[in-house]
Amino acid sequence: MVWNLLRRLLSPSIPFSVNEVYPNLFMSSKISKAEDVAKIHDLQIDVVIDLEGGFDVDMPFLDAYLYWPILDVPVLPDEAGLECVGSFGWGWLICERKVLVHCRQGLNRSALVCGKIMSRFHVKGPDILESIREKVPGALFNPVFEKYLKGL
Repeated sequence: MVWNLLRRLLSPSIPFSVNEVYPNLFMSSKISKAEDVAKIHDLQIDVVIDLEGGFDVDMPFLDAYLYWPILDVPVLPDEAGLECVGSFGWGWLICERKVLVHCRQGLNRSALVCGKIMSRFHVKGPDILESIREKVPGALFNPVFEKYLKGL
């Protein structure tokens, strides 16, 4: 298990992928190319929550961009911060906007924040896990993030 985690973290090239995990809530991997930005624009995404270390390429069509870099380690990030970021995403969704949450791989950190946002809509933990994993196979292999979401 540790080796698989290290292999994923050290993999040199992760292709961009974006998946809708809840109505108007999307998860993706790192945004790095013009083609990635074009896909986000084509999906009419209005808001990006960036969890990766490093700012994204310019996306002038966005209404909001939140940068909250956290680590994909077996420790929860600051829970007050997680609550605030979840509320931020939820607020845009209730205003009928499309929200994209992304990290490097689009598997753990983005799933944690998407799950927190989904919980604001009273989706229960096991249903959050099922929904995310159905749309993003391999998501939530971080056991601490998985346990936290399961308990929501």
